[in-house]
Amino acid sequence: MKKIISLILLLASMQIKAQPFQFNNGDFSSGGTPYMGAGPGACISMNGVMNWNFNSGNGFKPQLTSFQNGTNPYIDLTPCGTTGNGAWIEQTIGFGDRIQCDSMYISFDLRPMGSGSQSNDAGVMVSMDGNNIGSRVFSADASQWVNKYTASFKVTPGSHVFRFTGQSNGAGNNTPAVMGLDNIQLHALAKPGFKVIVNGIAKDIPADGSAIEVPCDNVIIDPSITTPCAKKYEVHVQECDKNWNRTYDYEWGSWFTGPVPNSINIQQLATTIERGANYTGTDRNREGQKLIAGNLQNGQERYYRIAVCTGEPSWDCKFALIKIIPGPALDKSYSRFSIETSVPDAAGNYTITAKAIALPAECSFYWEINEMDANGNVIPGTKMANPAAWWTNPLLTSFPGYGNGATAGKFNISKRYRITRGTWCQCKAWDQSSVMVQYNNEKKILLNIPEELEN
Repeated sequence: MKKIISLILLLASMQIKAQPFQFNNGDFSSGGTPYMGAGPGACISMNGVMNWNFNSGNGFKPQLTSFQNGTNPYIDLTPCGTTGNGAWIEQTIGFGDRIQCDSMYISFDLRPMGSGSQSNDAGVMVSMDGNNIGSRVFSADASQWVNKYTASFKVTPGSHVFRFTGQSNGAGNNTPAVMGLDNIQLHALAKPGFKVIVNGIAKDIPADGSAIEVPCDNVIIDPSITTPCAKKYEVHVQECDKNWNRTYDYEWGSWFTGPVPNSINIQQLATTIERGANYTGTDRNREGQKLIAGNLQNGQERYYRIAVCTGEPSWDCKFALIKIIPGPALDKSYSRFSIETSVPDAAGNYTITAKAIALPAECSFYWEINEMDANGNVIPGTKMANPAAWWTNPLLTSFPGYGNGATAGKFNISKRYRITRGTWCQCKAWDQSSVMVQYNNEKKILLNIPEELEN
C-alpha cells in the first residue's frame, strides 16, 4: 500500500509549475516571442507570433497582468481593458495522414490571479474546431500554479483548430476571468490494459473477476495490446485470496519508461529488479522470490493480483487475478532418505540419523515424525513437524529436540514411528516419502516404506 501511495504522490509532484510560456513542449508552438505592450496590464500584440491567433477586438485581447513581469511571461485570458468573457488564443495543429493514438487530451498550468469570485469562477474553456472539449477547466486555488487537463477526445487525420477561452461564471457576469495560462501540451491518452499469455495463447481478463490459471514457470503478460501510447507504465503484483483480498505479505512494483513491450516475464521481474525499495511486502523472507502456488497462512488458496498502470493523464490501473499452477514434482529420489540408528541403551532409547541428497536451487524440504499404533494409525498428540532445529543441514538430521533429546532425538524400542520427508520447489509440486521404524523382540531394527505413503 505504501508503494502505491508513494507512486500517486510521485505523479502529483509532477503537476507543478513548469517553465513559463512553454507552448512548444507538446505539439503546440509559440512561433516566436509574444510582444508584451508597455507597462503592467498591457495587451499582447501579434508582433512576432506566427502560430498563435488572438482576439482581434482591442478590449478582448489577452493581457499581461500586474502580477507578472517581462522575465516570466504567461498568457492572462482576462480581457484587456474591459470586463466579461471572451479573451482567447488559438492554434492550428496538423496530425498528418495516419494517427496511431487517436485518443488525446490537453494539459496546461492554471492559476486564477484574482480573489473572491474571481478566484472561484475563473476558468478556461478548450474547444477543437468550435466544439468544446468537455466542460470548463478551472482551479479555485489562487495560491499556486496547478497542472490541469481536459477530458479526452478523439482526433482524425488532418488539421484541427484548438482555442483556449477565458471564462468567468456565465456569459453575463461582469467579473473578469482573471486566469493565468501556461505550459500547454498535447498528449496521447494512455489507457492501461493487458492480456495474460497461457501456453502461447493470449487470454482476455475475465469481466467477472475470476482467476486465470497460469503455469508457474511461464507467467507472461502482454500489455502492448491495449496500451501502445503510454510513455511510462508500472507493473505491480499483490498476493491475495480468491476474493481479491490482499495479504500484504508479498507485494512489489516498478515504473518503466519507453515503448510498452509485447511480453513481460513476471517471474523474471520478481527475481531480478523487484528488490529493495521495489519490494513492499511485509514478509521480507520472500523478497526476490517467484510467485508460488499453494495455500496462504490462513489455509485459503493463494492467488495474485497483477496490474499494469499508467499516469497519463491520471493514475489508472488494469487488474487481473491469477492462480499459479505448479509444474510436476521433483524426481522421487529427492524425497527419499536413508536412516541409521544407534545401539539402544539400557533404557531402550536410541537415536536416528536421516540422510538425503542435495536439492536443486529454489527447492525446500520438510520433516515430520508421528508415533503409530499397531494398526498403522497415527496416535493423536504425537506429531512433531519441521522445527527450525531440523533445517540446519539439508543433507542430514538427527532430529534434535524430539523425545526431549537435546542434540539428537530420543526414540524408544517400545514405540513405532513414521518419519516423513517432503520436498517442493517454487515451481514444482509437493512430493513426500515415509519410513516406518521400530525394533522387534530381538531388538533388531525393522524398516518399512509403505507404498501409500510415497504418493
